[in-house]
Amino acid sequence: MSNVIANLINQLASKKKYNISYLGVDGDIHPKILNIDKAVSVNNFKVITPYRFSINYFKKLVKLAPDQVWVHGLWLWPNLCGIIYALIFKKKLIITPHGVLTREI
Repeated sequence: MSNVIANLINQLASKKKYNISYLGVDGDIHPKILNIDKAVSVNNFKVITPYRFSINYFKKLVKLAPDQVWVHGLWLWPNLCGIIYALIFKKKLIITPHGVLTREI
């Protein structure tokens, strides 16, 4: 999680009109996650592959039933879960790929 994500989550949480849940991966926690507003529900999951596969991640997403989903990338399991969830349940989807679609190599 980058400063940008932590700052946006905190900005949204400060409005006090959104229920915000952060779903992350154990062992891949940016130090800024420790400073997220206490009103934000933080859920970190153990993964079993380098692609961050966790069936519990998708189960938790379905249980939370968000109205919109923000994925912070495209190629890993948590991103695919969010995209699949949004498509299946016809929810709003925000994708911020952070340069993975640029031509620079």
